[in-house]
Amino acid sequence: MKKPGEVFADASVYDPGIEAIVPRYDELHDAILNSPPHDRNDPVNVLELGAGTGELTTKLLTRFPKSDVLVVDHSEQMLGEAERKLETFGDRATLERGAFPDDYPAAEDEYDLVVSSLAIHHLDEGRKRDLFDAVYESLSPADGSSTAT
Repeated sequence: MKKPGEVFADASVYDPGIEAIVPRYDELHDAILNSPPHDRNDPVNVLELGAGTGELTTKLLTRFPKSDVLVVDHSEQMLGEAERKLETFGDRATLERGAFPDDYPAAEDEYDLVVSSLAIHHLDEGRKRDLFDAVYESLSPADGSSTAT
């Protein structure tokens, strides 16, 4: 049974299927990858919400070779596909099942970067506000100092 936000009942057909139905899918990923202010050689602690099969995660880990990504998705099927795809990155990718904003992000000052592709639009306006507030709180200060709470 498909859950909200799952486009395909079978996660193994997600990657070719999403590329067929979302125009300029690769350009969307390129825009996300080119947006962070981090240098490619900076260690970057990333949270990816609604990571699906790990396609964007793979690109993030490749673009930022000293990065670590916490991969979050509510679908066990999608996480299974992501685990297979991300195994070559070893412990740089941590996969966890969860929802947002209920489960993630959960900590303050933890992430240098929070990304999401094709997932947040499934939330209603109130849930989006809750998520963006939680994301803001979870970001590490840009200068490396901690923020007062």
